[in-house]
Amino acid sequence: MPSGTYTLKVQSRDFKQNNAGVQQYEVDFNVIREQSITHFYPYPNPFTSSMRFVFTLTGTSVPDAINVKIMTAEGRVVKELNKDDLGDIHVGNNITQWAWDGTDQYGDKLGNGTYFYKVTVKSGGEEVKLRESKGDGSFKEQVGVIYLMR
Repeated sequence: MPSGTYTLKVQSRDFKQNNAGVQQYEVDFNVIREQSITHFYPYPNPFTSSMRFVFTLTGTSVPDAINVKIMTAEGRVVKELNKDDLGDIHVGNNITQWAWDGTDQYGDKLGNGTYFYKVTVKSGGEEVKLRESKGDGSFKEQVGVIYLMR
């Protein structure tokens, strides 16, 4: 299907051809063939024991590379992930198989507080753009915030 907004309309009938309701069920959906990423959020946030990333990929194929850096407020990288670390990724809605337990790259527990994450996504050597949405208030310019509360 070409990119665009579509409407799915459904009306069902029983064996005797009686409609299931007076109105048909209607839902609008978007087809986005352009490769982009949106809604890249930590869940749950804040977290106490572990969190995962949730995000949406659009387009016709999975990007070649996804890199996530988790940093302190001072900008020191405490954990770095790549596409393989995140688990099975596909076009559509994703939740990572990888879960962060609030430790650094050496396995040491980090303190309570605010951490930042920066996401870089590439396909064919080019950066995949962020598709803006109404929910991106806490994810700007590929940087988001994580709150760790033990």
